Amino acid sequence: MPLAILLTAVTTATVILAGGSAALKSRSATTSAPATATRAGAAGDLGGDVPPSQSKPFRFFALGDWGRRGVLNQTAVAGAMGARAAAAAAAGSPVSVIISTGDNFYPYGLVSEEDPAFDASFINVYTHPALATIPWHSTLGNHDYAPVEGPRAAAALAGGKALAPLAEECRGAGRGVCQYGPLPQLGARLPARDARWHATRGKSYVPAGAPARAVGGVEFFFFDTSPSVKSYREEAWAANPGGLNEQSPAGNLAELAAALASSPAKWRLVVAHHPPSGLRVPSRAPGLDAEVCPVAAAGGAAAFLSGHEHLLAYIATPAGPCAGVPQITSGSGGAVDSKPFTPNPGAAVAPGSVWWQGLEAGFVECAVSPSTMACDWWGTVVGAKPLYSAVIKPPAGVGMDA
Repeated sequence: MPLAILLTAVTTATVILAGGSAALKSRSATTSAPATATRAGAAGDLGGDVPPSQSKPFRFFALGDWGRRGVLNQTAVAGAMGARAAAAAAAGSPVSVIISTGDNFYPYGLVSEEDPAFDASFINVYTHPALATIPWHSTLGNHDYAPVEGPRAAAALAGGKALAPLAEECRGAGRGVCQYGPLPQLGARLPARDARWHATRGKSYVPAGAPARAVGGVEFFFFDTSPSVKSYREEAWAANPGGLNEQSPAGNLAELAAALASSPAKWRLVVAHHPPSGLRVPSRAPGLDAEVCPVAAAGGAAAFLSGHEHLLAYIATPAGPCAGVPQITSGSGGAVDSKPFTPNPGAAVAPGSVWWQGLEAGFVECAVSPSTMACDWWGTVVGAKPLYSAVIKPPAGVGMDA
């Protein structure tokens, strides 16, 4: 799937040209991938590369690893999102949806549908008027499965029983069941508490504000990567109700493949928690690239959105199993990693490609037109320019306009 991409670094960050030893650290560095496209505008330009007949692109935000009860940068990121959403709405190009890449509620997800953590980490944080009516569509991360460790977990594992929450964790849980696991996030009660909330771990979503032909077709495909991380299945929390032991990684992959194959959309965007391309050395999800990337590539995915790593990152041209599918990482909606890390060039980044990371709290904003998806990585201070920008072309021969 040939892609044409132009990248511009516009802040202090690390830009690594794969296959070379030089790293650029600059506020105005520009590096181009081997293939380039005319950059008519990034998402922040509120216009982008759109023909006269379609002057307003379909716009969305993406962020992950955010549920921190308003601390560890979460409130600051929420404010920046509100500022960007307000600017987009004022320009007549509103944000249509907010995509969450998982780890929605730290440290152990929600223990009930009445859990006050839903208020503390969601309702009471994303309060900017410009965010009031924008729907959220979320996948799950490993923290949403309640990855409790230590003596309590070891005892539960030895006894073959699901680990029960502590009494203080059940305070405010209401009269319903108080238990670890992802089920509270997936039920009908949270949307009743806040109509913006939607969560899934294996469905696709066609935005209501994105008519297929008007923007070349946009469809998000939510894939739960946690069941595919083999080390997780050896932990006590794999037995939590609704948890990893109740899922089939092979079945999940088959569902993703079928959904992608049946989609008429030109812009097929896979949303998951773990970056599949081995960003960190060693990878914290070994083997995931070999499982999910061929499915995404064969299904015509235009990009893979993920979190898990607490930073902002982009791989223009991944190598290995992930070749052909750009990797967009937005995992710093709350805490931020303390130091950068180096990707494995042989597994993650194709020679001559550009790999960027920004150790800042923030989110991604993308504007989709029929011919391009222009993405900006924003920090907690929304100024005239984003931290980083990329313009992505859709895969050739994909979608109803192919």
